[in-house]
Amino acid sequence: MNQTTELPCYHRADWMYPGDGPPVRDGWIRIEDGRITATGAGARPEGETNVAETAHGGAALLPGLVNAHCHLELTTLHDRLDREKPFPVWVEQLRGYTAGLDAASYRRAAREGVRRLLAGGCTAVLDVGNSGEAPGVLGDPAASPLRALACVE
Repeated sequence: MNQTTELPCYHRADWMYPGDGPPVRDGWIRIEDGRITATGAGARPEGETNVAETAHGGAALLPGLVNAHCHLELTTLHDRLDREKPFPVWVEQLRGYTAGLDAASYRRAAREGVRRLLAGGCTAVLDVGNSGEAPGVLGDPAASPLRALACVE
């Protein structure tokens, strides 16, 4: 079996929020084979060769975000529903819009939802749906790199 491995790389930023302690000024993370293998502050450890380093000035490094409840299959309805209406009216609007959707529309919406989650820093999601189409998108590595749990109501 022929396996390829990524060379280690370092990312550094003005601040790092490790998630298990206080913020770290001038923080860095070391990534190898797609996983964080070390963190630190100030100068990175010496002695490594063939290692890339990317500085993210004016930024912060932080753990990936988790969306613990979303409806990916409804992503494309985001701007169509009136947020000012009472909940029962809002639900009726939602039902009206979803009545004309087919399986392909739900899959498109789920893919767009995944794109938006990734753009916002999300790395894990719990999705709640009705159509049964989002789990197929979340389970397809080509469509979604998110760690995911999908529930169907």
